[in-house]
Amino acid sequence: MHLFGFEYRSIGQLILFFVIVAVVGFPLELFAKAFPEAMLSLGRLSLQDARILFVLLDLLSTIFSMAIVDYFMDSVSTTFVSVLVVGLIMALTSVKDIGESKS
Repeated sequence: MHLFGFEYRSIGQLILFFVIVAVVGFPLELFAKAFPEAMLSLGRLSLQDARILFVLLDLLSTIFSMAIVDYFMDSVSTTFVSVLVVGLIMALTSVKDIGESKS
């Protein structure tokens, strides 16, 4: 089966892939959110710059997490474009949380 560049043997394997990606990527996601927030609270970045930094860090952490899980999980295969699109969608849906505590 094929969905958005992901090839998988079953829906269960695809769900398992994303669950493992979430677990593997959790520490990186924490850093991707905390670092721009810290830089914003210290006055080193503007809100817009902190949000841009968050999107970049979150995107990179998602790409890294998915690449690692893809390497070890034979039942699911990804393409770089599909990982990039999923990572960008995930980052853009979370970007509004950056700087929310300051406003």
